[in-house]
Amino acid sequence: MEHNQLTDSISIRLGIVLGLNLLITLIEVVGGIISGSLALISDALHNFSDATAVGISYLSMKIGERARDPKRTFGYRRAEIIAAVINSTVLLLIVAYLLYEAYNRLLAPRPIRGGVMFAVALVGLAANSFAVLLLHSSRLKSLNIRAVYMHLLADAFSSFVVITVGLLIYFYQLHWLDPVLTAAIALYVAWEALDILREATNVVMQGAPSELELEEIKERLNSLPEIREVHHTHLWSLTLRDAFFEAHVRVEDMLISESEEITKKIEALLEEEFGINHVTLQYEHNHCEAERLI
Repeated sequence: MEHNQLTDSISIRLGIVLGLNLLITLIEVVGGIISGSLALISDALHNFSDATAVGISYLSMKIGERARDPKRTFGYRRAEIIAAVINSTVLLLIVAYLLYEAYNRLLAPRPIRGGVMFAVALVGLAANSFAVLLLHSSRLKSLNIRAVYMHLLADAFSSFVVITVGLLIYFYQLHWLDPVLTAAIALYVAWEALDILREATNVVMQGAPSELELEEIKERLNSLPEIREVHHTHLWSLTLRDAFFEAHVRVEDMLISESEEITKKIEALLEEEFGINHVTLQYEHNHCEAERLI
């Protein structure tokens, strides 16, 4: 299958998964209101947070296809970062409200219709399981898709927990379990939202990808026999997946054609060992004023 066909196939599957997550969110919100279960509404928030993750992934694939222009020479891929910051901030505000409501309900438990709670969560489990199966074959083709896949697995597990609590409420009238589960799910969503916000902020600040160490990369490049020294290095993220690297490279006096071979070697090394997919190099032979910089 060619790259464009593969991208179209994954794009269609992401679109279906996004639709499913939004549908589950709506069903659980309505079910939560009817049953009086705050846990269902909290689980709806969990599904919505993952719908957001799917939406950002889908958006990044579509926006990434747009060509750069003279005004945006890096293209439009950072639109996903803006979306991530907005969505994670909204999620944190909703989490704060749910925790407040869970606290009040723990002090004064309200009757829950456990049967409705069970039925709605069962629908959520079925839809999430289908979404997991839909992306199962694509999860190894992209780190982005793999992240979405793991989110969906967590959704399925969350729905299973809600089903269990619904049964306990229905048979044993343990209504206090609803606010407890609400708080647990809300805190999990808050953890994910903060992680997204942290990563997005790092990208906006042009920080290095969290999984990469600049000193390790410099040492690896300095170990190449063709290189005398690497300095004035910069490592940053354009998006959550695109890593950029630039450096001044000191070499012996040589022809431009010889330096091109070194460039190819460096690019291959950085791509294979560190996942860096955009490299800019400046070759030098003598002293450089930028040498004192990182």
